[in-house]
Amino acid sequence: MWRAALLLAIGLCGACAKGKARPDDGEERWPLVAYLASDALAGREPGSEGSQLARAAIIAEMKRCGIAAAPGLAEYEQATRGPGVNVIGQVPGTEAARYVVLSAHYDHLGVVDGEIMNGADDNAAAVGSVMRVACELARRPGRATLIVALWDSEEPPYFLTERMGSRYWVEHPHVPLSEVEAAIVLDLVGGGLWPDSPVHVALGAESSPELAALIHQAPVPEGLTVAQAGLHLVEELVTGGHQPWSDYHFFRQRRVPFVFLSNGQTAHYHRPSDDFATLDLDKLDRQTRWLGEVVRRLVDLPAHTRPRWAPFERPEVDRRAAAALVEAALASGAFWDAGEALRADGERIAGGEVKALRAAVQRVQCLAAQLYPKSLCLRL
Repeated sequence: MWRAALLLAIGLCGACAKGKARPDDGEERWPLVAYLASDALAGREPGSEGSQLARAAIIAEMKRCGIAAAPGLAEYEQATRGPGVNVIGQVPGTEAARYVVLSAHYDHLGVVDGEIMNGADDNAAAVGSVMRVACELARRPGRATLIVALWDSEEPPYFLTERMGSRYWVEHPHVPLSEVEAAIVLDLVGGGLWPDSPVHVALGAESSPELAALIHQAPVPEGLTVAQAGLHLVEELVTGGHQPWSDYHFFRQRRVPFVFLSNGQTAHYHRPSDDFATLDLDKLDRQTRWLGEVVRRLVDLPAHTRPRWAPFERPEVDRRAAAALVEAALASGAFWDAGEALRADGERIAGGEVKALRAAVQRVQCLAAQLYPKSLCLRL
C-alpha cells in the first residue's frame, strides 16, 4: 500500500515544484512545505508511512534540482540507530576537502491523542527553506561543497539520545569532520513569537569569529530583523539547568563552527494547530533570501578565511539582542498584560548583567509559547 502512496508523493512533489498542482497561492509558493505539513503524511513520525512519503518527496526534490546523493549513501538515505533515516545530498564545490553543512530535521510527532501533528513550523518550513537555498546553489556551486542534510528522529522520544539523526551523522560522517568548516542548523523558522514578528535569531555564531563576522555582514531583506545572540541566553535556564535546543548540539561537541537559526517556540509549538495555514510565508520568503546570502558567502570563502573554532564572548551583542527583543515584544501589543514585567526587564538590560539578559529573553519566549502559566513567566 505504501509503495503506491510513495509514487503518488513523488508525482505530487514534482507537480508542485512547477506550481501547477495546488490552487492556493501559499501552497504554490511553498509546495514542498505544504505537502510535508499535510494530513497525508500524518505527522511524519520516524519509521511511519508518513515519514517514508516525506523522505521520498525530499529526495525527488533533490534529484529535480541536481543535488547529488552523498557518496556511499544509497539513494541519499542514511539509516540511523533508531527508526529514523537521514536524507543527505551534496552540491560539489570546486575545491577539495572543504565542506559546509546546511541542515534541518524533517520528522515530527505523528498522531497524538487521535490528532495529526502536522509540524508545519516544526519543521516543514525549515526543510523547505534548506531545499530552496540548496537548489539555487546547485545552479552555481561554490568553492566548498555544500552538504544538504535533512535529519530524522529529532523529536521526543529521540531528542538528545543516541538515536537522534544529527548525532548519528556527526558520529558517522561521510566526510572527515575536520574538513567541515561550518554547520547551519534551522529549526522553527515558519512563524514568530507573536503575529507578524520580524525577528529572526542567529544563535551560536560566537563559536567562530569568522562565522560571526560573515553573519553580521550578510545583507538583510527589508522587513526582517536578524538578531545575533549567544546561545547561553536561551540554554542557561534562569530556573536552573542547561538545555540544548536542537541539532547544533552535536556539532558543538565536536568543535565544528555553527549557527542555529530560529524564530523560537510559537503558541502552535507541539500542538495540532501547527498547520501550513498558520505559517508566516512572507517572513519565510525573507528569511530564505537572507539564508541564501549567508550560504553563498560561506561556500565562496577563500580557504585561508574559512571559519575556525574559537568561541568568544560578545556581551554587547547579547545586550543589544535582548533589548531589541523586549522592545519589539512591547511594541507588538501581544503581551499587554505583561508590560510591567517587560519594561522592568528593559531597565535591567541596560546594566548588561547576564542574568538579567537571560531572564528577559526567556520571559518573552515563555509568554509567547504559552506552555506554562503566565504567572510563572512573570516570576522568571
